[in-house]
Amino acid sequence: MADAAAATETEVKEDEPAANGAAGTTPARRVDPLVLFRESCEKGQKVGYADEYLSFGEFSVHRATKCGYRLAPGEPFLDIGSVWYMFREVSANRSYTQDTVKKRGFTYIGIACRGDLCDYLVGKLPTCPGIVQDVVEGRKRPREETTGRAPPAPRVKNLKSGEEPGGSSGSGSGSKAGKKAFGALTYADVASRVRLVKDFDVLVRVPGRTVPNADLILKIAMDELNNWDRKEQEPEPMVGGKIPLLQELEEMIRKDAEAKLIEQFAKELRKRNPTDKEIEEFIRKDGEAETSLLIRPIILVPCNKNSPVNILNAQQLLQDGVYDKLDQEKAHFFDSTRPEAVEVVRNIRDKKWRFEVRDSAKGFKKEHWHRVVAVITDGADWQFKGWPFENIVDLFTSIKGVYFTKKGDPLPEHVAKWQVCILEMSTLQYQHRFSAIRDAFWAQAEHFLNSARHKTFVNHTTLEGIRKVVKMTPPVL
Repeated sequence: MADAAAATETEVKEDEPAANGAAGTTPARRVDPLVLFRESCEKGQKVGYADEYLSFGEFSVHRATKCGYRLAPGEPFLDIGSVWYMFREVSANRSYTQDTVKKRGFTYIGIACRGDLCDYLVGKLPTCPGIVQDVVEGRKRPREETTGRAPPAPRVKNLKSGEEPGGSSGSGSGSKAGKKAFGALTYADVASRVRLVKDFDVLVRVPGRTVPNADLILKIAMDELNNWDRKEQEPEPMVGGKIPLLQELEEMIRKDAEAKLIEQFAKELRKRNPTDKEIEEFIRKDGEAETSLLIRPIILVPCNKNSPVNILNAQQLLQDGVYDKLDQEKAHFFDSTRPEAVEVVRNIRDKKWRFEVRDSAKGFKKEHWHRVVAVITDGADWQFKGWPFENIVDLFTSIKGVYFTKKGDPLPEHVAKWQVCILEMSTLQYQHRFSAIRDAFWAQAEHFLNSARHKTFVNHTTLEGIRKVVKMTPPVL
């Protein structure tokens, strides 16, 4: 009695006339999704999943449809999507944890229930704990389905004794095969009925069914029809006429490409300016080449072999997410072996960007400083000596600052006051964590690139690295 009360299903008897059908006809019977899933597993058929719907042969069932299985008496019935996702992950020996299940919106099935349920699905067991036979056999429905809080299960008509839900009987003389359940309107239904119409208010005609989000679909279609010949509008400039730094860099690269094409045309005795199409093609080919001829955004790193990130390991960390211990020979001959610059490639907004990583700003002119987008600091003031700013505040206003600290090392007090992003490095044995550190760096850099830069460069003075005493932040006990 407890199970029957907990289910609170509305009974549908086989000999009861259909509410809307003729007298003497057999009503449509509910087919539990768990039965369809079990038949697919026993036959070795692949269960498709697209647009929140599971495909069991000719039946299409929403993932949130309740089935006749629950984890414990008195608990609500599980949705078929949770059962399908558990079986798919466990049968493929993939990771099945509460976190992964929660991210995908399913219900977690514990290991105590999982084994018997899998054996039931593949046909090794006729039943298992948690199966409610009245619901599985179609005599009752879950409460969520009767109240409309869950999608309905598929139904079949004229289900005779010994006949399978798919339409074939045990004796071979069943109803017509291929009979499809009446459920929600699927993408296949829409695709089969798509036709040219004069009025958009008759997009799809299906008697007795409603088209989900029909008003929104019609509005989008009308907008596309009315604006098919219009070009995409350029993004509006930010307040005060400012534009994002990324757009500034694109304009710099475009001007550099135009200048190089004019120089190339002059050598070929072609006295004309390049067209926009030629400039775009030149930029595209330069991006695909191994070495770039155009200017690139600049990232500055410390000129210090003891810094967590320097010119020797910046490329591996910022591009590949790999961090190795510094080679002793290279560290010993750091000044003579380090390259002048290395290149880091990053995809930003579906476009490949090449960044130039340097550890010295010696000889930088105004156009070089305008291309500096980020600076990685080790906390030493002498790194900024000679830079064209009045103070440290102006420096980290115009350029994104990042400070990498080794795990467990105390943070200098003056760095805690700087406007920099502090990223903690992992230990070497946890190499998989360095890709997350790389992504965290680029998340900060991309946010800075997508905002308008407040330029505080000056010409009348430069910074001086004069700090001699460095105080560390006391640990929290």
